[in-house]
Amino acid sequence: MPLDDPRVSVIMSVYNGERFLPNSVVSILSQSFKDFEFIIVDDCSNDGTAEMLRSIDDPRIKLIINELNLGLTRSLNKAAQTARGTYLARMDADDISLSHRFETQVAYLDNNPECAVVGSCYFIIDEHDQIIHRIGVLTDDASIKEGLPQQNWFGHGSVMMRREAFQAVGGYDNSFKYSQDYDLWLRMSERFTLANLEECLYCWRDNSAGISRKKQEEQRQYAARAVEGAIQRSAARILPIVSAITPACSPEA
Repeated sequence: MPLDDPRVSVIMSVYNGERFLPNSVVSILSQSFKDFEFIIVDDCSNDGTAEMLRSIDDPRIKLIINELNLGLTRSLNKAAQTARGTYLARMDADDISLSHRFETQVAYLDNNPECAVVGSCYFIIDEHDQIIHRIGVLTDDASIKEGLPQQNWFGHGSVMMRREAFQAVGGYDNSFKYSQDYDLWLRMSERFTLANLEECLYCWRDNSAGISRKKQEEQRQYAARAVEGAIQRSAARILPIVSAITPACSPEA
């Protein structure tokens, strides 16, 4: 039977991910923190992904099969809509979470109730699970908010966030095919405290067969759109304040 009121809801979307998916799933099911549900959306895969997921006997897994390919953004929102946990944890289908990741992030959010999002530094791994290098990120709220307009300082899959905060900003914007996480962090930064942990809790896979140059250019375009949206929202917040404190100018006689 499914867990009642889990502390954490893990959300993952996968499309044709059978090669790396087993290790990814095992890294979640092997977490030292056990009180979670694992919501996996199979986004209309045509390889052995669905069969592999159906073969796993673990009551924490909730499998959703898309009849049509919806893409990552819509699939993640679909998973989040079914989530029951206090916290949402992201996970990507070809990556690996260290075994104490959830335990560490839950403790941080429990001890820092003002914080809505916590990610971590992370390792880059190759196709054979070997560490290539370490990625450091900004950690404190002030630095992150200052740095976000220049670049995304969160490893998407490494993040755990408060579900209520995620819902308060409307979740992922379905109009973003890529950089949906960057847009989300920018919007959440306008209302909430954000953090990253110095410790590496996540392994992001550098898959040479992954994103093409065309998709990289699309990512850059969506990232620029996310920043432009943040600039426009900032201007919209500032303009009423400026108008209120600026005296009306009388025409010269």
